Amino acid sequence: MVKNKLLAATLSISLVLPLITPYSEGATAASNIEEIGEGAQIIKRTEDVSSKKWGVTQNIQFDFVKDPKYNKDALIIKMQGFINSRTSFTDVKGKGYEATKRLLWPFQYNIALKTSDPNVSLINYLPKNKIETIDVSQTLGYTIGGNFQSAPSINGKGAFNYAKKISYNQQNYISEVVQQNSKNIKWEVKANAFNSEDGQLSAYDSHLFVRSPIGPNARDFFVSDDNLPPLIHSGFNPSFIATVSHEKDKGDTSEFEIAYGRNLDITYATFFTRTGIFAERRHNALVNRNLVIKYEVNWKTHEIKVKGHN
Repeated sequence: MVKNKLLAATLSISLVLPLITPYSEGATAASNIEEIGEGAQIIKRTEDVSSKKWGVTQNIQFDFVKDPKYNKDALIIKMQGFINSRTSFTDVKGKGYEATKRLLWPFQYNIALKTSDPNVSLINYLPKNKIETIDVSQTLGYTIGGNFQSAPSINGKGAFNYAKKISYNQQNYISEVVQQNSKNIKWEVKANAFNSEDGQLSAYDSHLFVRSPIGPNARDFFVSDDNLPPLIHSGFNPSFIATVSHEKDKGDTSEFEIAYGRNLDITYATFFTRTGIFAERRHNALVNRNLVIKYEVNWKTHEIKVKGHN
């Protein structure tokens, strides 16, 4: 019976959540040109789009590679910005649940890019594979003639004509490429393991972040802000790169969809006078809470347009 009512509470919050985060959008753009040698240029464009509804800001840098010694158009897309954690502490409403509190928190952050243009191919990306370090720092380098290479973090350009760096913190989380082909790339930044008074706990542990209550409020049933990592207490600052090529003279424009968001878990904590604290977990209670924006890239004019969003 308790589990059935908790399930109902989960469904209730999934329906209510979009209504309590009103949507608004703001967008800005910037541009400049950098000469990189031998007549080649990097034409830079930046688009900023923010959504209160999704708690996300996309700061996307579009670096067009204009190289007379490369037989294709190329574009380095650096995906930055901020994904709010949307962590919250609330009461569970209903008779008999006065001692049950709820923690909503991000088990996973999502970053993805895709295109359906047959003349566009994904040719490089960062980070690659599975990254478990707290701080992630890598460099994508370009040399004249169409050579893109990834390398450990370097200062400046190193041996490259042009270099683009990613750097972000993922304390208690890990990054992994979960989908990749010539048309799309998707990363997941997942909760991994956390330190507690009882030692290290798995991200899947039911009692994760739960403590014996120090007061009657929902916040009192869970560990203090000092014991929550930044990706839960505040949010995530992504820094990812996707590099694409485009067949010259095969269409002036291409469209790309870029998604930022999160999957949310719910942890319930109930205090019983005789037995103490009891915790129950609903993994992936709310999934793909993502802001998806469609950008149009013009290969001739090097302009970017925001075409739409969810």
